[in-house]
Amino acid sequence: MRIGIRNALRAETLLFAAIVAVALPQSREESPLKRVADVPLPGAAVRFDYQSLDASQGRLYIAHMNANQLVVFDTKKREVIANLDGFPSVHGVWAVPELSRVYASATGEHQLAVVDMKTLKTIARVGPINYPDGIAYAPSAKRVFVSDEHGNADAVIDTTTNKLITTIPLGGGAGNTVCDSGSGHILVAVHEKNELVAIDPATAKIIARYPLPGVESPHGIARCCESPRLHCGRGKPQAGRRRSHHDDGAVCTQRRRRPRRSCIRSRPQTTLCFGRIRKHHRVSRGGKIFNAGRQGLSTAWSHRFR
Repeated sequence: MRIGIRNALRAETLLFAAIVAVALPQSREESPLKRVADVPLPGAAVRFDYQSLDASQGRLYIAHMNANQLVVFDTKKREVIANLDGFPSVHGVWAVPELSRVYASATGEHQLAVVDMKTLKTIARVGPINYPDGIAYAPSAKRVFVSDEHGNADAVIDTTTNKLITTIPLGGGAGNTVCDSGSGHILVAVHEKNELVAIDPATAKIIARYPLPGVESPHGIARCCESPRLHCGRGKPQAGRRRSHHDDGAVCTQRRRRPRRSCIRSRPQTTLCFGRIRKHHRVSRGGKIFNAGRQGLSTAWSHRFR
């Protein structure tokens, strides 16, 4: 039975890859990705959620949500370093090398877990947060911002004291929270408002609201690395269906001279796939980025910041 489930999951992964390939510009060149490793991960074949890379150490931190575990993966050796227990329904994870800390949302306990990168021990749990999800770090204020999806707010954590400072009402469910390295502002997608909220990390106050025309119940956000453009993933499901977890994230590709490796999150499975980007290929067309969900490709919104 387990073999059948794994084969089905692998088949769905291949189908997902085929859908993305259709969205890419037609070219006679080879596929932009080449698989270089297929590494089994520990735990059951249940849902993973966010992941965060510490490029300085080559460590990838992966939220194994339905296994209640945080996986620590060495991208250089391509092996699992640790599989940490004690993270109920973990959703968001964010690595902050300058603080030697990893922050993970233990959603099942309504808390944010603080992990020491060196010892891999949990040194603090901060809350209460109704439904902690996405996580962002604002280096200028040394604060962590956490999406409280069901609390319709963003929680603000002081990284020096590991204390909850305040919560910022958003007027709707909080999608992902990111820090815009260009402006230094915290950006949050707000579901019911269909807008993007900008927060000043120093004052923890909302300073702007950006409507998202054509996007319903936005969730995932990604800032383009090579231009002042932000991509926001659509989260509204089709009638009678729940929102797909594929819509949680948005992806931005970056032009590089040297090939880079990319980690691909697919349907729940216990395999980590690595690909090598041979050449820059845009998944976006006409200012829109394509986000793959259970029903195929859906367009998302992008905004140019000045």
